[in-house]
Amino acid sequence: MTPSGSGMCSASLAFLWVFALLCLLAANAIGQAPTRQLTNGVLTATVYLPDSENGYYRGPRFDWSGMIASVERDGHRFFGEWRMRPKPKATDNVVGTAGEFGIRSPLGYDEAKAGECFVKIGVGRLRRPDNEPYHFSRQYEVLPSPWVIREGKHWIEFQQELSAERGWGYRFTKRIELAPAAPDITIRYILENTGSQRITTDHYCHNFVVFDDRESFPGGQVRLDFAPTDQTPVNEIAVLDNQTIRLTAPLPFTQSLHREFLDLPEGAGQKTILENTATGTSLWIERDTPTAHAVFCRARRGSGPG
Repeated sequence: MTPSGSGMCSASLAFLWVFALLCLLAANAIGQAPTRQLTNGVLTATVYLPDSENGYYRGPRFDWSGMIASVERDGHRFFGEWRMRPKPKATDNVVGTAGEFGIRSPLGYDEAKAGECFVKIGVGRLRRPDNEPYHFSRQYEVLPSPWVIREGKHWIEFQQELSAERGWGYRFTKRIELAPAAPDITIRYILENTGSQRITTDHYCHNFVVFDDRESFPGGQVRLDFAPTDQTPVNEIAVLDNQTIRLTAPLPFTQSLHREFLDLPEGAGQKTILENTATGTSLWIERDTPTAHAVFCRARRGSGPG
C-alpha cells in the first residue's frame, strides 16, 4: 500500500517486511564500504553489502546483510546517516533497515563456557569472554560467517550458512526487492534450521529513519495502528496523542530516548507511518507477522519503531 502525496514537494515510500521461520537485515560512509544500487525508475536504493574487511557494519549485534543506506525519490532522501562519526565495529553503528535476532538470548550463549563460541544469526560466531550474562550492547569477538550474494537490477539477495556449532546451524536468506515502477520495497526473510538444536528466537527491524538528511524536529511524528493504554508523554520532548507520537522539541546531541509498548492487542503493530510534515515526506511500514511488542526510539537526526 502506498499513500498518495499532496503538493509538489511531497513524497512517500512504502515497505513490507515478510518474515518466514522454517525451524522446529551514504554520504558519510566509512572509507569505501561496498554497496549496490537498485532502481525501478521510481526509487533508487543504495544497500550496504556485508564485508568482514571493509563493510559499513562489522559489529556483533545486528545482521550484517542488506542495510539500506538511502532511498531517493522525487528529490527526497530517506534513511541516511543518523550518527556524526560512524564506527564500523561498534555494536550500534547501523543505518536504515538494521535488523537483529536474539536481542536478549542468542543461540547457545547460556551453555557456552568462557572462551567458547555462541551463535548470532546474521553475524556468525561470537566468543563468550567470561561468565557474565549476555547483553546486546557489549562488544564480543566476532568470527563472521561468509555470505553469498545474488542480484538483479531491482533486487538483491543475501544468504549466510553456519555449520553446526554444538548442534546450532542455520541457513539465513534475506531478499530486498523494489516493486516494478512503484515506490514500494519488500524485504523477505527466510530462516532454516540446519542443525540438531531447536531454534527459538525473536527478530526485529530497528528502522533508523532520517528524512532529507534533516533533524527529526520540527515536523517529526510516528502514527501507530493501535492506541497505547498508557497515554502519558514519552518525555518532555515527545508526546503521545492517541495513536500518534509527536516530537515537540529538539533532542540534545548527547541524548536519545525510547518508549516500549508491551502487551499489544491482537493484530496491532502491523502498520506504522513515519512522517516529517516540515519536509512533506513519509515512510509507511507494513508487516505480515504478529508483533510481540513495539519500541519507539529517537535520536537527534532520526527516529523510528523497532
